[in-house]
Amino acid sequence: MTMAARSRLGNAFSKNKGLLRTPSAWAFAGGAVAGRAARMLRARPEPGRRILATHHKVMTTYFSAVLRALAFKYRLKLEIGDADPTALPDYDFYLSHNSRFDPQGLTDQRCVALVRDPRDVIVSGYFYHLWTTEAWANTRWDGNPSWTEQLNAVPKETGLMMEMRKFHNEHADILRRWGTSGKDNVLLVRYEDLMGPEKVQSERAIVQHFQLDADMAADMHRAMRLFSFENRTGRKVGNIASNAHLRGGAPGGWKEHFTKAHHQFFEENLADLLALYDYE
Repeated sequence: MTMAARSRLGNAFSKNKGLLRTPSAWAFAGGAVAGRAARMLRARPEPGRRILATHHKVMTTYFSAVLRALAFKYRLKLEIGDADPTALPDYDFYLSHNSRFDPQGLTDQRCVALVRDPRDVIVSGYFYHLWTTEAWANTRWDGNPSWTEQLNAVPKETGLMMEMRKFHNEHADILRRWGTSGKDNVLLVRYEDLMGPEKVQSERAIVQHFQLDADMAADMHRAMRLFSFENRTGRKVGNIASNAHLRGGAPGGWKEHFTKAHHQFFEENLADLLALYDYE
């Protein structure tokens, strides 16, 4: 087994080890196998063309797990990547990692777009990029140090500013585009609502927006509960694990790390995002 494969396996285990001790996970798995077997001789339904638009450090691994579970049981075609789903002819669910495509191009697709306080995205990204094995972060472009090497070579305050500038350059305009789309077939859902007191209502809104049949809707609810932060990691939300993809999960962690310089840069360049998504 290659080093990269071992790293992926270890990362997958660290993200899901809590499920091994969760009886409902084994029951869900058994039901998924039985459900898939029962559907093997049936014709696949017409493609549903449902889209889950996420961003880096905004529940991508969580919803990947949820949708993979549904796709396995119901023999759905699930696509995951960075392509423009409006150009793809045949899928039941599409999960976009970075949601760079223009939501104005959506026609008959049902889309749920996830957002998170950009200040927490920056902090979460910084700590993740210190150790991640993802290829892009460990590639030495034109002989220069990789992104991970650059972050590890400077103090936290400097590294966070680097992450903030990267976010400003690569992600801010994408979020502005989604926040002003005004499309009836796009449902905006905040990370903080899915992790807080509005969790049940937010989950229900997602399932209803996707217009799933009764059986699939019930299974999506079960999968969202099963793959919760607590179940997957075996930790409570807010209990920090330094070198873990699911680090802590609690909203508002940026308050512990932003300095005056960070506040100033954010206010001058990114503050409009807070108003756009009701974070102020």
